[in-house]
Amino acid sequence: SSLLHLSTFLTPSQAILDAAPDGVILVSFGTSLRLGKCMEREGREAGKESASPSSLFLNRHHSIHSPSIPPTDPSIYRTVAAGLAALTPPVTVIWKLDPVDLGGRSPDAVFGGPLPRHITLVPWAPQNALLQTGRVAALLNHGGSNSVYEAAFHGVPQACVPFFGDGSDTTAKAVSRGMAVGLGKPRDLTPARIAGGLATVLG
Repeated sequence: SSLLHLSTFLTPSQAILDAAPDGVILVSFGTSLRLGKCMEREGREAGKESASPSSLFLNRHHSIHSPSIPPTDPSIYRTVAAGLAALTPPVTVIWKLDPVDLGGRSPDAVFGGPLPRHITLVPWAPQNALLQTGRVAALLNHGGSNSVYEAAFHGVPQACVPFFGDGSDTTAKAVSRGMAVGLGKPRDLTPARIAGGLATVLG
């Protein structure tokens, strides 16, 4: 898979939707998320030190990070990709992943090789517009308020991985109202947990 240039996204996205009669999974971890790691602060939120200090880049100017770990750890991306690839039968995926999040590396380098053909990476996606097409079968997101509310408004089931801020509270509320499945903190992710959660919301 290769990253599509922003100016060429709309046409390919329509083509992807048209080629997926059973709908697509949209993956979006927020426009401001610079995913190096789950954050060191999540350990403090749990009232203990995290066993694996981690980092989250919130935007180009501010960061919360652990100096002991490289800024861009591909392991979370690889775990998500493995979970998506484990779905049976395969489900078409549109994954919004800004090139900045790849730390200057190619997708193949970050993911350890080519992604399955049914997973397409795009640098940006008109999330709300896609959700209202009725062709998005599930949204995998970071528990951000905008993502959760947009998906809820359009009746799209969700699987949430809260990374920071109010993500945990928003995810808990969405789960309690039957709008989402919570997948736990980033440090707890496994391919099986991702695949299982998505299979649940896909029905």
